[in-house]
Amino acid sequence: MISRIPVPRVRTAEEATELVGSKVPTHEPTFRGPALFLDADTGEPVMGHLPMTDLDRFRSVILGIEWGGSTDNYRAASGNRNKSWTFGYRPRKPMMRNEGCVLSSFGRDNPAAHAYLAHYADVLARQLGGVFPEIEIMGRDVIQQVLPDWRLSDDSLWTSGVINKESSLPYHRDGNNFDAWSVMPVVRRGVRGGHLHVPEYDMVVPCRDGYSVMFFGKKLVHGVTPMVKTTPDAYRISVVYYALRGLKDCHTFAEETARAAVKRTEREAALGRKAADPNDPGPERVLNRDSRPAEGGAARFGSGRNAGRGRAMTYEEPRPGDRDESQPRGGGEPKAVRPGRWRSM
Repeated sequence: MISRIPVPRVRTAEEATELVGSKVPTHEPTFRGPALFLDADTGEPVMGHLPMTDLDRFRSVILGIEWGGSTDNYRAASGNRNKSWTFGYRPRKPMMRNEGCVLSSFGRDNPAAHAYLAHYADVLARQLGGVFPEIEIMGRDVIQQVLPDWRLSDDSLWTSGVINKESSLPYHRDGNNFDAWSVMPVVRRGVRGGHLHVPEYDMVVPCRDGYSVMFFGKKLVHGVTPMVKTTPDAYRISVVYYALRGLKDCHTFAEETARAAVKRTEREAALGRKAADPNDPGPERVLNRDSRPAEGGAARFGSGRNAGRGRAMTYEEPRPGDRDESQPRGGGEPKAVRPGRWRSM
């Protein structure tokens, strides 16, 4: 029988928000083994720390992943370089020339590992439902907003995930997710630190080897304590499963693939016109309800006070003498000339 432990709140959500972006200091775990935590005042679930099943196979898959240069990410908030792979699905990002909802590059390049991680999402969902059935029900209600095409499996609570390798992340909330819990299995050897601190309850979760951490990552501020390798082959790898809110606007896989192809053709044609006539400003962008693709599947348009209110955009060329005061990645001097940009008309 796993203990259910009431924990008192020691900071308000607003007080915890003040920590967002700052480095997490060194903390020692406030508990060790499997446990379930409930808010001392409301009785609502706060956290689960449970042993994983099929641990040997999970570890084998995770340690078999290759970490190339493309997985090396600089995080300005912490000043650290962290290795990470995102898996599952991601929504459109037109401003980054990602015109359709797609499978992540990890899924394309590592199909066997991706298939296992998708399978393990169902294992974790059953474990979550076994200890906090109300949380599983909430997650299943939320995920209905996303078509099955964009879930890790037909029965999955999650759409995506990230594999972090020795990542001492600063305090943050998981802002791009649905209002639903995330689950984070961890495998580690020869690393001190790397615990999860939740300042609202002043809980320090040990993130033990072969344990999963279950909590509401979008609601609770959290961060990872510093870590030190004690052996050359040491590792601490966490796999965070979550449901991305942006995927609720995705149509079927076939529709998204066709739409992306059309958008790429349009963009290449515009670049061709620009090359032929450098003074051609290109087409004006108008971002509104009508600019989205036809409805299909789970896509629904908002009905708030700004629904349907278009936003006209125009491209502004760089102006000689304007300085870009933003700090380049890794330090250095600002660029001498501000780059061109899209702006509201």
